[in-house]
Amino acid sequence: MTFLFTLVCFLPNQALPIGGNTGLQAGQIVALLSLPLFLVLGWLPKRQTLAILLLISPLLLSGFLTVFTRHALSEEVVVKNLVFTLAVFVVILPAGGIVNEKLLAPLLFGVASAVLLHAILGVYQAYSFTKDVFPLPSLYKQNPTFSTGIAQDLDTWAFYVKRPFGLFPEPSAMAASIGPWLVLIVGLLLYPKLGHWMTRGTRILLLLTTVSGIGLITMARSGYVGSLLAILLLVGLPALRNMGVRLHQPRNLLALVALILLGVAVLLLSFTYLDSRLDLQENSSWSARLGSIIWGLGYLGSNLTNLFFGVGPGQSYLILQNTDVTGTSQPPSALPVSAVWSVVVSYVQESGLLGALAFALILIMALQAIVRSSAPLLGSGCLLAWIAGVTFTTSYLPLLPVWVFLGVLLGWDRIFEGHVASSEPGHRVGISPVSKGAKV
Repeated sequence: MTFLFTLVCFLPNQALPIGGNTGLQAGQIVALLSLPLFLVLGWLPKRQTLAILLLISPLLLSGFLTVFTRHALSEEVVVKNLVFTLAVFVVILPAGGIVNEKLLAPLLFGVASAVLLHAILGVYQAYSFTKDVFPLPSLYKQNPTFSTGIAQDLDTWAFYVKRPFGLFPEPSAMAASIGPWLVLIVGLLLYPKLGHWMTRGTRILLLLTTVSGIGLITMARSGYVGSLLAILLLVGLPALRNMGVRLHQPRNLLALVALILLGVAVLLLSFTYLDSRLDLQENSSWSARLGSIIWGLGYLGSNLTNLFFGVGPGQSYLILQNTDVTGTSQPPSALPVSAVWSVVVSYVQESGLLGALAFALILIMALQAIVRSSAPLLGSGCLLAWIAGVTFTTSYLPLLPVWVFLGVLLGWDRIFEGHVASSEPGHRVGISPVSKGAKV
């Protein structure tokens, strides 16, 4: 069940259409079907349940005030957006239920299978793009939620853009979804005591997943690859240092050489594929993204109601359709901004400072779980990768792998229990407050 749930959460386009603009993803269906079981048996994970309440409460308050004061551009959108958002956040609950060391193996097998599937399709896409053809177009038109994106004009994407992204809605959504999971997998591979349960076959599978995932993000020319590589370096430096000290052992020498060669290959591949994507002046999509983020945060200051309670669920997009980045009541012209291209900034704009406070409290909860664990360095790297994804990389809130990973972060100390010794620097070794024979 854990394997199946994790796998289907990585298939965003496979969904049951509900209306003209919404689709219920397979991962959401599994989560909703499991909800009665959680309620009846009392299995609701406390932190994950609290996180959902913190996320949805500011939106509920903002929606009520927006409708009550008649400031909503569309009251119907407010209601639909609230229901839709809650149906996305619900996957955090089963994620919390499967977050423990015993279920880590099937969870990662599901992630690995999904990443390999996306990578294989990504290679096929890259090959087809050389012929100006978008392969298997029907796979990208099953979920109306993403119908306004790339799925609207696949031929143009194949002819001009030519950036592979697997089965996700677009490259940035793919990078933000799999990036944090790759950091977790790399940490388990580098620090054997954290992944003491892994067999040789499991390690080979996860190594293939790492290479495939990083290769897909690099081929997609996502700007996220820069932050991902920096975080991986941060997480892996202590392991590399330990290998360097023990070069007299053939195993460590071979592993160090392999890691160096892999790192050089990834860097060369990154520079080859990214090229002008890292140049803000040449890359209009990054300029538009930054412009939308600045506009989204700046609009909060237009009045005190917006500042504290936000503009209302689903209203950000409607407001932006009649407002450019300078604030005038005209369609955007200077920058091609059609939405606030950041999950976090869009959420904060629609829920105000109360939403920002709720988000901060959830991050504090995740940090507390990480600090209490036996893998604080790896947890910190995963949290940074997650924040980079939802803040600067994608604007698609219905990306289920993102919210499943939040559920994992909130239960980090259940996966890596504090009393388990680890080879990772900064680990906590179980020492009783009162040692045997000590005087009190």
